[in-house]
Amino acid sequence: VKSQISFNYLGQLSSDYESFFTTQEGKGYEVSLNMSQNYDWNIIGFVSNGEFALNLVYSKQQYKKETINAFMNTYKSCLEEVIDYCVSYNKPELSPSDLTYNNLSIEELDVLQNKYDIEDIYTLSSMQEGMLFHSVLESNSEMYFEQKVLTLKGDISVETVEQSMNDLMNRHDIFRTVFLYKNYERPIQIVLKERKIDFSFFDIRKDCIHSSKNELIESYQKNDAKKAFDLSKDVLMRIVLLQTQDDEFVLIWSHHHILMDGWCTSIVWNDFKLLYSNKRLNKNISLLPAAKYANYIEWLEDRNKKDSITYWESYLSNYGSLATIPKKTVSQTINRDYDLSSQ
Repeated sequence: VKSQISFNYLGQLSSDYESFFTTQEGKGYEVSLNMSQNYDWNIIGFVSNGEFALNLVYSKQQYKKETINAFMNTYKSCLEEVIDYCVSYNKPELSPSDLTYNNLSIEELDVLQNKYDIEDIYTLSSMQEGMLFHSVLESNSEMYFEQKVLTLKGDISVETVEQSMNDLMNRHDIFRTVFLYKNYERPIQIVLKERKIDFSFFDIRKDCIHSSKNELIESYQKNDAKKAFDLSKDVLMRIVLLQTQDDEFVLIWSHHHILMDGWCTSIVWNDFKLLYSNKRLNKNISLLPAAKYANYIEWLEDRNKKDSITYWESYLSNYGSLATIPKKTVSQTINRDYDLSSQ
């Protein structure tokens, strides 16, 4: 069936185009009188000087002017109703086109918006998909559970540590993410607008007098490691802060590997130290905006996978045995001391 209406929305017009559409001076015919019309109605919409305008081109031999005027008035009335509804609605509603991953249906997105306060939705990297698969397959396993132990020296403010960690959550969207896979064409990660870190504090100074400090710390580590992360609902990063002496604290930092790898640790820790030290000194700090993880996902999605496979198959075609990579022996330290009081 042939369409009878053409609708062309031109968007926000620049000053160069505004005069053409909005001028009141005689400008002649916009199209040739001999041109064959493919549609009964040609509707052109645009925004100029902050106002929405809509033009309807039709044949006087087909429609009466009164009929078109009645339609345009009805259209205006319906549009005002939609605008009034949107303005009075108590919270913004996303549409699939607002998201990095826009292949969700309206119905699917509505279900998610009723459950989550969503900032963005996008797919997973290949590495994340692999981690999600194994985490679901072995839900009780400690696979991909990451834990670091850091010693903090000085006059430490527990409240400021928690506040700085929450600032870190706000700064990096990956820390506010949940992962869903059931009933979706592809696994998705949902970035929530706000999320608080799972934070616990324990004063064990008295316990350290009667028991081995290292054994006590190790017991807290083991207990924390027993709490498996549920990727579909849990906050995937948590902090256990232990006070072992008047001027010594031990920070047990746990997270799921799906959030970040070891290369990110120094970046995140440096952010935390800057946030903490400036809060402690009542200074305002303006860090450069953190790169969004969505940018990396978009870059991955734009890659031509067939071309990549072809390239590596060709590049590695002459290898007949396993190749080894030269490396150095590097000592690894699990526990590090940090003096935050001097930051």
